Amino acid sequence: MKEQIKKILNNHYYKYLHKEKYRNMLNNFLFFFLWKLVYKIYSIKKVNEKLILFVANRDDKIPAEYKGIFEHAENCGYKPICLCMPKVRSKTFYINEIRKINFDLQFTKYYAQAKCTFVNDYYLPAFANDPRKSSKLIQVWHGCGAFKKWGYSTRNSNWGLKDDFFEKYNVHKTYTDIITSAESVNEIYAEAFGADIKKVKALGVARTDVFFDEKFIKEKSEEVRKTYKIPQDKKIILWAPTYRGDSLQKSHNEITFDLEKMYSELKEEYVLLIKLHPHLVKGFNANTFAPDYMKNFAIKPHPTYPIENLLCAADIVISDYSSLIFEYSLLERPMIFFAYDLKEYDNSRSFYYEYTDFVPGPIVKDTDGIINEIRKAEKEFNPSKTVSFKNKFMSACDGNSAKRIFDEMIR
Repeated sequence: MKEQIKKILNNHYYKYLHKEKYRNMLNNFLFFFLWKLVYKIYSIKKVNEKLILFVANRDDKIPAEYKGIFEHAENCGYKPICLCMPKVRSKTFYINEIRKINFDLQFTKYYAQAKCTFVNDYYLPAFANDPRKSSKLIQVWHGCGAFKKWGYSTRNSNWGLKDDFFEKYNVHKTYTDIITSAESVNEIYAEAFGADIKKVKALGVARTDVFFDEKFIKEKSEEVRKTYKIPQDKKIILWAPTYRGDSLQKSHNEITFDLEKMYSELKEEYVLLIKLHPHLVKGFNANTFAPDYMKNFAIKPHPTYPIENLLCAADIVISDYSSLIFEYSLLERPMIFFAYDLKEYDNSRSFYYEYTDFVPGPIVKDTDGIINEIRKAEKEFNPSKTVSFKNKFMSACDGNSAKRIFDEMIR
């Protein structure tokens, strides 16, 4: 009987919340009443000058872009708190909804009291209330540089929100500061967040600090080899594509090069690490891509294995439209761009720059192109294009970004 009631409630709740008009009702109740009420109650007290809030609304642990700032705050006597979305998700839809509402209420409570609040993504509860006069709301974003369009640049597209949603819910309008990886992208961030350019500051990206630490690079390279049993005489190719589809809800990916040919041509000298975008890791089976006899060539790292470790170990990266190329450029190593669907992807997502002029490496459309460019990189890789790319899009990243952000935003 208990299970039957639970099932009825779950089905009813699921249908209720997934009807657009009821979803709008819930958003309106939370945004215009509950979050404002909770914020007002906790704003009665003075701002806690030692409380620094970090919000990871899509992560169950402290994201890399927060870690260094968090540690500086902690070491200097502040009280940093990182709210992370619980990892364990219930099979019951309404329980997950209740957990999310509780998470957002926790955020609102701390937000009302914190000296500084950091966000790294779109987060609706942060737009319901302006920060208090003596407080800051800081957007550090989860990507470096500027590649695919987002935010206000994608309004009314499949990937973006509608104009009326931006206006109704004050989207991105509450930030006091927006942090970037270089002065050259400040105007793009101002456009994407619909912000005054004065709010945008090139202070660097905290998670890139590790790429200036030779000890870290060496240790993580060795760790990758040890973890995935990669011989020292094999070079590592990291295949790290972004997802496809005309919306986030329909995102997907599939292998479109000839893995058998890659194996035949490269297995004696290389290992291929397959790292798909986090949106795609659920249900991903390495055997779908690589049969058992290729297991020592095509390797799928664990979905949660840190991408920065893989970048440190990779001798070559094959990507397409992923922003990880900005971090990898700091290592000044070869990149190959497998853009077999460039026209379709550009029409769907669009870029801030002309793709063919922008990427710091050769663009290929098929397996032969990939293999040929790998062979070329072995003999004649010239890092000058990568260095120019790095200097343009990552100029504020110098190994001291976390400290600089802490000093400018908190201290």
